[in-house]
Formats: sequence, C-alpha cells, structure tokens
Amino acid sequence: MKILKPLLCILCLTLSFQHTISAQKSKTKTVIVKYVMPPSEPLPKDLTKYFIKFSCKPSFFKKEAELLHPKESLTIRGLTRVNTEKEADILISMALNSLTDKIEFVSQKSKLKRKDGTEYDTTLYYADKTYILNSTTYVKDLRNNKILFSEENHEKKEFLSTQGYESKQEVLAVLATKDKTGLEMYKRAFGLRINTLNKSFKSKFAFQKFTKKLPIEIGKGKKYDYSNLEKTFERFKDVTSKKEFITDDNGKQVLNDCIKTWLKVTEEYNDKSKKAKINIKNVGGIYMNIIYAYFMLKDWDNVYKYCEKAIIFKDNEKKASTFNQFIKLLHNRYKTNNLQ
Repeated sequence: MKILKPLLCILCLTLSFQHTISAQKSKTKTVIVKYVMPPSEPLPKDLTKYFIKFSCKPSFFKKEAELLHPKESLTIRGLTRVNTEKEADILISMALNSLTDKIEFVSQKSKLKRKDGTEYDTTLYYADKTYILNSTTYVKDLRNNKILFSEENHEKKEFLSTQGYESKQEVLAVLATKDKTGLEMYKRAFGLRINTLNKSFKSKFAFQKFTKKLPIEIGKGKKYDYSNLEKTFERFKDVTSKKEFITDDNGKQVLNDCIKTWLKVTEEYNDKSKKAKINIKNVGGIYMNIIYAYFMLKDWDNVYKYCEKAIIFKDNEKKASTFNQFIKLLHNRYKTNNLQ
C-alpha cells in the first residue's frame, strides 16, 4: 500500500499535465493599421493661411527668444504659414511674460566617514532648482474677428537637483557651475511649452495621422486545426496594413469575408471545456478581431455592438472597454467634422 500511494500521485500528476498541454490557448499576431483623427474644433474651410506672432517680455532673454522663435516649430498641418499678419487668415500669438526660478533646500541628518575611518554626525543639504514659465497664447480667426483658442499658462518644472553637501554655500556653488547664464533653463522651458502647444493645436485644428497595433486572435493548440484563422489573419493584414480606412469595394469584401469567418468561429465556443477548440481563452479575442474589422470599415454601430459582446469575457473586459472609449472619441470627431 505504501508503494501504491506514490504511484497514484504520479498518475494524477501525469493526467493533470496531459490536461494542461491539451488545453487550447490564445495566440495573436499583430497588424499595424493607419487611421486619421479629425480635429475637435474644425476650422472654417476658407481659413488656409496663418501667421505666428511672438514676443518676449523678459529683456534678458530677448536675444535667445529670437534664436528660438516658434515659427519653425509651431505648425498646423494642412495650412500655409505666411510671413506677415496682413496675408493671414489666422493669427497665432504667443507671449513669454516671465521666467522665474526658485531654489528649494532640503536637509537630512547623516553619518559620514573621515579619512581615518571614524564616523561623525552631520547635516547634508540638497537643493532642487525649479523654473516657472508664464506665457499667454491665443489663436484668432482674423477674417471673422473671433478668438478660437486662448490660454495663460504657469508651467513649473524641476530643472536641476544636487547631491548632498555639508553647507548651503557648497550647494549654491554647484548650482552656479551647472547654470551660469540661465540659457539652458530657458531652452528647456520654451521647448516644452512649444511641444505642448503643438499637440494642443493639432488636436484642435488639424487632421492627424496615427498608427495602431491590433492583436489578431489566431488560436493555438495541437489538437485542432486553426489554419482558417491563420489564413483569415493574412487576408486581414493584406488589406488593412496598406490603407488608413477601407473604402474600396474589394477591400470591403475582404473584411466582410473575415468577419463572416470569425462569426462562424464564435459559434464553436464551448464554455464547458478548457480543451474545446474555441474556449474562454480565445473567444474574446475573436470578438475583438470582428471589432477591429468594423473599425477599419468605419462601421461605428457594429463596433459598439461587438464591444458589448466582447466585454463580458474574462480577461477581455479592459481591452474591449478601452477600445470602445477610443472609438467613441474618434466617432465624435467624425460627426463634428460632418464626415462618415
């Protein structure tokens, strides 16, 4: 009987292992697709030219300000930049009102070693140098004398930090060697402000092109044949990796064929067995495949419909919910711009 118990344990472990390797798994392959995000506040179609007006009030930065004029780095895609305000339909005005910096000290009790190896108690001082950039920006429709965008910004950022020193004077000396003129601080502050404005302007006024990675479920397991999912993936990839959205009849037909295949596969779903060909591990992914196909067709209603189906499956809720929120944003942008 003592010999039989270990044999039974080994048998149970073997059966458990066989059950694990025979269970079907989820496997995906990635497609990178392109899409267009329309502006949140579309400009009137007759506004095509813009001029950038820039001013810097701190006199000690005026020279640097001219070197870092935003006219080259601040852009609105689809519009033409002109050289004078008289030529323009749109005025982008940016003013740097002030740039101030502040040093904040922090002290900490510490133990240090002398050269002879003995320890002593001391206070170490650390410092962080931060800057505050105050700027005013607005975008004006010159043809209709209307402000389209206005913002006053107080941007605070850490610029420098030090190691610990035994006196504040040492800390200040280190900061002075790192930042003698303030030009680097100005460049960083101004560069971040321009980047933020670029993103804001593009989101509000420009049609932007983006890419998105889509994980397509293809199934995995030795017991069943998943070649139809592999072939469907290849067909999906062939049409979607080349275009932003699918509008031609041939591309639409391919995507509709993919959807039909995936819908048929979902009918094989068996929630009673982990060893079923289509089980809980991959059915949510199959529904996501269908969602992605309708996304590429800009069939918003069916995206929402199948997001509701996909979201109920365990481990798929976050993915389906996140994509649903993305589609709502995109769909609203299309409606705002009177687009399909």
